[in-house]
Amino acid sequence: MGVLNAAGGDFGNTYFMERLFEKNGYSVYRYWAPGEIILIKQKDDKAVDFGSVIARKKLASKLLESAKGAEDFVKNGNLKNTVEDAKKLVDFMTGAGN
Repeated sequence: MGVLNAAGGDFGNTYFMERLFEKNGYSVYRYWAPGEIILIKQKDDKAVDFGSVIARKKLASKLLESAKGAEDFVKNGNLKNTVEDAKKLVDFMTGAGN
């Protein structure tokens, strides 16, 4: 069941993930499935696949709404599904007028 949830972008549990970066309540994780998956998590919310965030899918809406201007930053930022770009988004979200 966890694999099916993960395939849909629903990562409720971060127990088997590697925390790579944390700042002001936001975290970036790496999950090893058949390939590497980068995730962003805000406080007690579910971790969201960074690919879903970049594509601004509904699954990522709560995360993007948590910081002023985050949606525009993602839309205009030409972000790739990498740890470095996930860190850039977290830096923006924790420093952009919040």
